[in-house]
Parts: sequence; C-alpha cells; structure tokens
Amino acid sequence: MPKSPAPARRKVYHCPSCGAEVAFEDMDVRADTMRCRNCGKVHSLKRQIQLDKARQGLGEPPAGVRVSQAVVESGGPWSDLLEYPRRNLSMMLLCLWVAGCAGYGLARCVTHEEWLWAFLVALFLLLGGVGFAFELFGKHVLQLFAERGRYIVGFWRFRRMTEFALTSETCAFVQDHPATGHTNKGQTVWEICVETKGKPGAVFGRGLPRHVQEFFCTCITRRAVGLSLDNADGGRRGVEIRHPIAFGVLSLVMIVSFAYAFSAHERVAVSDGKLVITESRWWGLKILKTEIS
Repeated sequence: MPKSPAPARRKVYHCPSCGAEVAFEDMDVRADTMRCRNCGKVHSLKRQIQLDKARQGLGEPPAGVRVSQAVVESGGPWSDLLEYPRRNLSMMLLCLWVAGCAGYGLARCVTHEEWLWAFLVALFLLLGGVGFAFELFGKHVLQLFAERGRYIVGFWRFRRMTEFALTSETCAFVQDHPATGHTNKGQTVWEICVETKGKPGAVFGRGLPRHVQEFFCTCITRRAVGLSLDNADGGRRGVEIRHPIAFGVLSLVMIVSFAYAFSAHERVAVSDGKLVITESRWWGLKILKTEIS
C-alpha cells in the first residue's frame, strides 16, 4: 500500500513575555492577536511572525540591493544603509521620447520665432528630462539609525523622505490595500508598514518589488531587536522591463519619431526667376516642391 503523506506540522509560536507555547485556538488572524494562557498577556500575531522570520537569518539580499553596515555620514551618526536603484526601461524610453519630440519642436519654434509655443514646448522638454533623470539616477534608500529609520526615494533635490521610530517595539510588515487612483483603481497596492507602540507609524515603499519590500521589513525588524545585518551585496541590477508590450510599442514609436526628425529637411533656392522650396522627408522618399514666380 502506498504510504500516506505525513501531516503538515503547524508553526509553533511562543509568548514573548513568559516563553510558553501559545495554543492555536488563542490566535486571531483578523484581529492580529495572540493570547497567552500562562501569563494572560495579549501580543500582536503579525509582529511575532515577523520576529520569527527575522531571527531565522537575513539571507542573501535580492538582486540589486546593496547592504552597507555602520556607514558614517559627514558630521552625523552611523547607520546601516540599504540601496536599491530604480530603472524602468519602459518609463525611460517614454521620457526620452517626450524630451526628444519636445526638443525638436523647440528648435522649430525658435527658428520661426514663435516664442509662446517655444515656452510651452520647453516645459515638456523639462518634464521629460527630469523624468528620464529620475528613472536613470533615482533610487530607494533605507537608513537604519540607533533609534530611528529613514526612507528616501528619488535623487538630488527631487526626493521624498519618510521617517519612523525604531525601538524594541517596532514591527515592519508588507500590507496590501486596493488602489484609489484613477490610473490603477481596483488594483492591489503593496506597501511597507512600520508600527511602533506609542509612536506614529509610517507607510512607504509602494514602488518597490514585493521581494524587496519583504527584505526591507526583515532588516528593519532585525535592527529593532538588536540583530546585525549581513554585510553582503546583491547582484548587479541593470534596467528592468516591467511592461514588455509597452516597451515594444514605445521603442517603435521612438524609432519612427527620431527617424522622421533627423531625415526631414527644407531647402530654399532660386531657379529661372522662381523661388523653389523643396521639402524632403524620410531620406528623400517623399519630396514636395513648391514654385513661386
């Protein structure tokens, strides 16, 4: 007779106060509580799960995540530093296409001395350039100090910072909630939630991949309980294609746009007492001539 599969072993949790085993019946996932029958205290089940996961070890960082311990700022305290660059190739191509089209339009407007349109097109050129620089040089940075943490996303002056308390009562986990924006309404959004007893919480990291969010939560929890971070660098990460179809369409549109821009030219000449205006497009495949007596 074939052997029956072994029954799955249930994860055992212990009370943080007295160390007694907590019965499965005393755990409430919806209320996020676990009650110890031995000492009568109630603890957060979610925090206990994260603590057990953090104590098992940090493991190798995800690809692209750089971990540096005891980094000393100029004139400031030391901190553990985690960096994750953000390079979405689809967004980079979109911003580059917008900037290129705006630059071509700006040159034409300046040539024809249309200053109002030149000003409006220059705004699109600035937005496209800033967006391209943000995707190319922007990164997610997590700093863990002795009693506080700091999350920074962006680059140079274009960055957003979130601070949170870091004590022995700090718990970090990934939570999901439905998006409310018009572009992604109805989709599930994953964010890092940091909670500290008696301190204001913080929510951040929406643009991070799920596995990087989990790794950041483990690092925050380990530092909260006094455990060190493994000093190991993640694999080198280049660009990321999140939407292959959008990347293909944008690549085709960008190639066509730049091909038209660099191949089109206009020539004005006088021949037989006539003003001849020649417009050449697509490397001479389409030529338009206008003669004025």
